[in-house]
Amino acid sequence: MPQDFTVRPARADDAGAIADFADARRRIYQAYSPVFWRPAADARMHHTPFLADCLADGHHTAFAAESRGVVVGAAIADHRVRVPPFAQDRDASWLVDDFYVAAPDWWRTVGGALLESVAAAARVSRPDRLIVVSAGRDDAKNRMLRDRGFQPGAQWWVRPLEPPLTPALAEGERLPMLVGPAPPVYDPGGPVALALDTAPPFAIDRFERQALAAEAVLAIVPVRTAAGTLTEVLAAAGYGVASVWYVRGA
Repeated sequence: MPQDFTVRPARADDAGAIADFADARRRIYQAYSPVFWRPAADARMHHTPFLADCLADGHHTAFAAESRGVVVGAAIADHRVRVPPFAQDRDASWLVDDFYVAAPDWWRTVGGALLESVAAAARVSRPDRLIVVSAGRDDAKNRMLRDRGFQPGAQWWVRPLEPPLTPALAEGERLPMLVGPAPPVYDPGGPVALALDTAPPFAIDRFERQALAAEAVLAIVPVRTAAGTLTEVLAAAGYGVASVWYVRGA
């Protein structure tokens, strides 16, 4: 654990160090959900310029932690939430997805300081809440988030899809979903299907048939934490929690 560190606004030239953290995390997360988090072979090449753009534009707020001249953590907050289940909410939110520390036992110290720096900046812009994405099995990070007042607000449930020997028809009205490539840092092996609305009459079997008809290899179902019945159905259908979206008022 670093004996001393400082938190400062992140700069575009921090992108390489942050990309290294992201690359290491992808390898760890792949063990948690092998298809959902399978890294692309050229993930770092794609991610570094994306991070540099985020650090330089006016739509993100970012901080880096530095110890003895070395970056030991970073947090980047997007001023919008662009994916379900929170994308359509009226509450103004900042989303912290790219969030890293150099070692798991630094979440409480370095990670906590980075997060509170984001929160202090958010209070100036006055969003209603902060949302932080984490893996369901990233225990050290999740413990830090709960200790700082964040609560699980949603989960992304995932399941790899394989066509049946006799393809079933994708009957019924098309359910709202987005089918397309994963972000370029990941390679699940083909298109992914992301459910956009899981309110009734959403049905898992129909969603999967329609996703398979669109040649998707992975199904993603975002679920708010309060939707207990749906999570029971997903678990029974072989889905697992890949990511948890933690929420706290800003």
